[in-house]
Amino acid sequence: MAKEETKKRKVANAKTPAVKKSKAAIVTTSKKGKTPEDERPNGQVICYVIDLEAHVEDVVPGQPNPKDSQPNPKENLIVQVHIERLDTEASLTKHVCPPGFSTLSVTSTNIMVPADSPDRDEKIRSLNKNINDASAWPKVLDEIMEFIKNDSKGREVALIAWNGLRYDFPLMEVESIRNLTGIHPSTYINHYVDAMLVCENHSSFSESNAPTDWKLLTVYQYLFQSTFQGHDAKADSVAMKRVLLRMFGDDTTKLMKELESAFCPVSYSDKKLDELMLVGMTQKQTCELAKGSIQREKMALSSAVYEEDVCKEIIQGVRQSQILPKDELKESAQLMGCIQLRGNTTEYPNYYHKGTGRYYHLHVVACTAKNGARKLVTCFHSNYDSWETASHRCANPRCINGDHLCWESLKKNIDRQGCAGYAIFGDNKMETGCTHRPRCLTFVTSNGVCS
Repeated sequence: MAKEETKKRKVANAKTPAVKKSKAAIVTTSKKGKTPEDERPNGQVICYVIDLEAHVEDVVPGQPNPKDSQPNPKENLIVQVHIERLDTEASLTKHVCPPGFSTLSVTSTNIMVPADSPDRDEKIRSLNKNINDASAWPKVLDEIMEFIKNDSKGREVALIAWNGLRYDFPLMEVESIRNLTGIHPSTYINHYVDAMLVCENHSSFSESNAPTDWKLLTVYQYLFQSTFQGHDAKADSVAMKRVLLRMFGDDTTKLMKELESAFCPVSYSDKKLDELMLVGMTQKQTCELAKGSIQREKMALSSAVYEEDVCKEIIQGVRQSQILPKDELKESAQLMGCIQLRGNTTEYPNYYHKGTGRYYHLHVVACTAKNGARKLVTCFHSNYDSWETASHRCANPRCINGDHLCWESLKKNIDRQGCAGYAIFGDNKMETGCTHRPRCLTFVTSNGVCS
């Protein structure tokens, strides 16, 4: 029965109309001596393979865990990325330091270094060194996009990943949203390609002549009768490149034509979802995937500007039973009038809104509800001094009291650290020489600055 269903699905896939092909020509292997970039016509599409490695956090109780569809930003944190051009050796490898991580512990590296992996301790030490030398995701994303922009020289770009439609591409977008980069991949990328679907639907495979599953390692072993060390972004990218070339007899022209037929839109906002159908997927699967992509796209485009009405709804929905009683707050937080939630152990608490299907930083929500949406959206640059941030006048990152928050640049936000707006001696309270406006709520006593 399972074999009959598989056969029917393959037949259906063969009849499935592909996403409308781009009119642009595809880059093919150039003859020797004719590879200068400026000889290539502007209409050609440049293809890149990409792989992301992620640290997986524990699942948050009571919150969605859509691992099979789109990554949950509370569970997946990108720690390594490798991108490599398909027809040249141009490449870029970057390590990413997730927020709050200076090193990765032995227990948190299972996704990259399996427990039964040879020389595991040495690999973990190497990973820790790489993480220590890594940059935050916004800077890494900046460098990736600069690499694509400079290498593609204004031509159309296709990004290829193994199981990319359900993992790498959504994860890249979700991580960008979580870090408030304000950038959507469509800035420099025109098409997505899922390499796994390309191979799965290749005519050379049949029920009796196919890998046991469609994991990259399994397909690689099937084609080359050998293995490779996975769980490394560069190794996985190189293996994917080899698999794609072997599938088409190292004929780059045939490969590129096949990839073109599998082009998927990076943006679905102008697509009729009930008519869209992607290669290797049913119409229902395509529609669900497209809806998820549209939602992430909207989130990315509005990531730095939280919707004011939604933020007010969230704040108004905070029940009294969720708020930590005043007598359980630190003495300084009590004096300043901070508001904190029960069970909040993180510095900047998050909130999952079922209506929008997205995560919100609650201090940003509180600031938006009180002061309106932030005025400046920064997109695609590494200088964050001009960003408007939700700044705590009370220096208490757990506080969600809108009166304690204001919009100001990151530079001014950081400058508040260690500043005291008032001096308290006994029952007397007086203003200090604090120059911040609005004034800091923190105070100094005979024992020093309290916050």
